[in-house]
Amino acid sequence: MNNKKFKNKVLITLGLIVGFIFAVGIQTNVSAIEKGDIIYTGGQTGWPLGWINELALGHTAIFTGFEEKNGRTVFQIVDSVPNYFKYGGIRKATLRRFTRNFSYPYYGNRTTKQRPTKKQREQIVAMVLSKVGGDYNFSHMSPKGPDSYDCVGISEAAYESVGLNPTPDELESGWGWPFTPAEQFENTVANQPFIFPAPPSLQTNHNVTPTDTSFNSIASQLFNIKQNSLNDIEIDSNIIPSIEN
Repeated sequence: MNNKKFKNKVLITLGLIVGFIFAVGIQTNVSAIEKGDIIYTGGQTGWPLGWINELALGHTAIFTGFEEKNGRTVFQIVDSVPNYFKYGGIRKATLRRFTRNFSYPYYGNRTTKQRPTKKQREQIVAMVLSKVGGDYNFSHMSPKGPDSYDCVGISEAAYESVGLNPTPDELESGWGWPFTPAEQFENTVANQPFIFPAPPSLQTNHNVTPTDTSFNSIASQLFNIKQNSLNDIEIDSNIIPSIEN
């Protein structure tokens, strides 16, 4: 293999790596779901106007992660439902059970406007799992526990336990009482997509917006490669087209 072909192969490899970093490192508009997200479905309570056209947004849960069971990936949640349900009280359940065998719509996953950190998410999940087996709060006088919880109360309490507040306090007392899943939904935001982590050696540079868009400049900023070492390599324009325009 002659020296020119070898250099061209090196450049092609670099180009593929650069493309991969941009593909996985740039945010998109697709929301992710992460442990600790609050998820929503229809229910018997919620925004009354929802009954005109659609099932009211009336039930919440905390997404606790995916589990492998009998070769299947299972979507796991913790919610609180009336004790007279077949699987009632504060329970660990699947998405199928959460949506009543998919007969109720899934309205998405949300968080507080200040997104939980990874540590906070782990604490949120640990808190709700620790309550599994407890009772549903029928009176709604103390929906956030500590002895019993309703559905929105346990998700609210889980977030408050790590210093976050999904629903404004004024909606939890006075004319706003009892606060509903719909009110919590309206005061939270859709979970934002996360950036796929780049290798440690690239993390300081993979978000740069270079003013010089030549291949050499981009590669040097992404890979911390000295500019001179790239300038010494001949670029065959028939193999790697220019991206300056």
